[in-house]
Amino acid sequence: MNKKLMFLSAPALMLGFPLIAASCNLTNKTEQEAKYNEDKTELLQIGFKDGKIEAIATTVKKVPTKLPKEITSLENAFKDNINDTIEGLDQWDTSNIENMDGVFFGAKKFNQDLSKWTTSKVKSMKSMFDTANEFNQDISGWDVSKVENMDFLFIRASKFNQNISGWKTDSLTSMRGIFKEASEFNQELKDWKVDNVTDMASAFNGAKKFDKEIGSWNVEKVTDMSNMFQNTDVFNSDIKNWKVSSVTKMNNMFEKALKFNQDIKDWNTSNVTTMKSMFAGAKDFNQDLTKWNVDKVTDHKYFNKDGKSDWSNIPTKFKTTLGTGPSTPAPAAPKAK
Repeated sequence: MNKKLMFLSAPALMLGFPLIAASCNLTNKTEQEAKYNEDKTELLQIGFKDGKIEAIATTVKKVPTKLPKEITSLENAFKDNINDTIEGLDQWDTSNIENMDGVFFGAKKFNQDLSKWTTSKVKSMKSMFDTANEFNQDISGWDVSKVENMDFLFIRASKFNQNISGWKTDSLTSMRGIFKEASEFNQELKDWKVDNVTDMASAFNGAKKFDKEIGSWNVEKVTDMSNMFQNTDVFNSDIKNWKVSSVTKMNNMFEKALKFNQDIKDWNTSNVTTMKSMFAGAKDFNQDLTKWNVDKVTDHKYFNKDGKSDWSNIPTKFKTTLGTGPSTPAPAAPKAK
C-alpha cells in the first residue's frame, strides 16, 4: 500500500511544478523596455517602470492597441509628439489610469478622437493638453469626478471649444490657468461644482472669447484670483454675488479686461493683501469701490493705470496712502510759506 501511494504521489508532484511556475508568471511586472521600429514611427512595445509609462518618441504615429495593465500613469506620454493622429491610441483601455498630467503637452498638431477613453480613476489632468494647439475633440463624456487638479489643462489649446458643461467637478481643488490662452473657448460652465477649489489664478487669462455666466459659482474657498480675467476681450459676466472673503491675491485680476464693468462694490476684500494692477487697462470699468475694505493690502501699485480716464471711485485708502505706488497719486503737500 505504501509503495502504491509513493508511486501515485510522484506525478502529482511533477504536475505541481508547472502550476507554480504559471502562478509566478501572473505576477505584475514592475518595468518593461520600450521597443520601436527602425525610424521610430511605430512603437512595438510600450515601456514602463513602477506604474509610469515611458515617454514615447515624438515621431511615433502608431502604438500597440493594448495598454499594459501595470500602467497607472500616462504622464508626458506623448509630450511634443509631431503627428495629428496616432494609430491604435483610441483603443487603449485607460480604466486603470490615475495620472494624465501632460499626456499631450506640446503635441501641437494632435487632434484625435479620445471619447472612448475611461477616466473614472484619474485624479490629475495637469497640463494634459498644454499647447496642443489643434486639439478640438468631443470629450464631454469623460468621467472627471475624481480629478482634483486641472491646472493648465487647456492652456494654449487655442482651437479647443467643446461642450464640457456636464463634467462633474466635485473633487476639483485647483484650476490655475485651466483655460489660459484658450482663445476660442466659450462654453457654459455654470453647473460646474467648484466648492473645493482654492486656486483660480489665471483661469481665464487670455481666453479672448469667453463670456459665459459663472456668477453662481461657490468660490468661498478660493484664496488666489490673481490674473484670473486678465487679457479677456469680452468677459462681462455678473459676478457680484461671489463670496471672496478667503481671497488674498487679486493682483492683475482684471488687467486689460476690456469690457468688464460689473457692480462688485459689496465684495468682502478684507483679507486681500495685493491688488497690484488689478484694473490696469480695464478701459470700461468705473464702478464705485470706495467702501472696499483694503486694510490688509500692502501693494496696490498701478491699481487702475491706463484704465477708464474718468474713474475716481477707487478705494479711499488708495487715494491717500503712499509707499506702495497707488495709481491715483496722493495730493502734493502744501508748500511752506
